[in-house]
Formats: sequence, C-alpha cells, structure tokens
Amino acid sequence: MTVQNGGAMSPGLVYEVYREQALGMKRAVEHWRLEHLDALATWDVERIVRALLQLPPALREAWNKTFERLFVGGEPLGPEQARSSMAGALEAVLEALVAYRDLAMESERQTGRNIEGLANFHAAIREVGELNDQLREHWPAFGPRELAEAHTAVRNGEGTELLDAFAGAAGVDRDTMLQRLERHRRKRHPEDTGAR
Repeated sequence: MTVQNGGAMSPGLVYEVYREQALGMKRAVEHWRLEHLDALATWDVERIVRALLQLPPALREAWNKTFERLFVGGEPLGPEQARSSMAGALEAVLEALVAYRDLAMESERQTGRNIEGLANFHAAIREVGELNDQLREHWPAFGPRELAEAHTAVRNGEGTELLDAFAGAAGVDRDTMLQRLERHRRKRHPEDTGAR
C-alpha cells in the first residue's frame, strides 16, 4: 500500500468519513426523535401553555392601568374605545385559553404524559371570565345619547367633573363611584393604606 500526500488521507476520503459520520449522527438523532416524540410534543405544548398563562395577569394589569388613566386623565382612548379594545382582547384570550386547554388535554390523553401548567388553565379561564364580567358590570359605558349630551354641554360652556361624568354613566352617585374606585385601589394596591 502506498501512502500519498505525506501520510494524509485524500480529500475524497476525508469527505466520505465526514459524510458517513454525519449520516450516522442523523440516523441517531432521527431514532432518538422517534423514541422521544411524545416528550418533544409535550415540551412544545408546555412551552405554549406557559406563554398563554402569562396573558391573564397581563390583561389584568392593562385593565387596571387603563381604568386608572380614565379617571385621572391621560387615557388616549376614550372610555368606549378602551372598553371595546379590552373586550376584544378578553374574548381572544379566552378563546385561545379554551382551545389550547382542549388541545393540551388531548395531548395528555394521546401521550400519557402530564402537561405541566395545564391545571392552571381553569384558574386562568376563570380570571379572564371575571374580567369580562367586571367589564360588563363596572366599565363606564356611554351611548350615543350621553355623548351627544356631553358635546352639547361642552359647546354651551357647561362642564361636569370627570368623576361625576363617570358616576353618571355608570348609573351611580359620586359617593358610590368613589367607593368603587377605593375598592379597586385596595385590590390593586393592598399594601397602600390610602394615606396621602
């Protein structure tokens, strides 16, 4: 046998060795993937479950900030547009949570593997449902008649304090609206004693 190139393997042989190594590794990975397909699928489902479970607290935070800005001013959306936007977000998140909960439960059934975080979906769905209920019950809603009256009052130089306007739109008096706001503040900031 004659050694060429000073004992080095020919490039063709080197590439063949690399090719065979790569093919062997590819077969090993494919074999491993087939054996662990359920685990990979479970991992993917769990990753999406974790992402979806972050949405209800984020929505609650957005709700709180928007609600506070409406009463102190600074909310770029008007009350009706803010309500409509929030309602759309709540509906989309609720639909996603329910659909993915069902898919995750089916994945558990098919793979026999528990999906981490799936048990928290019920609480997340309940939280979004509660936000939706609060939106319907407590969000100030202005109809066309109320908006027309407000525009007329502004044109006539009349005005109403924002708190009184929101109280009127909610169908309560000023004191009741202040009590609602205080309850909302205490829920949001339990450590705050209210002393200012």
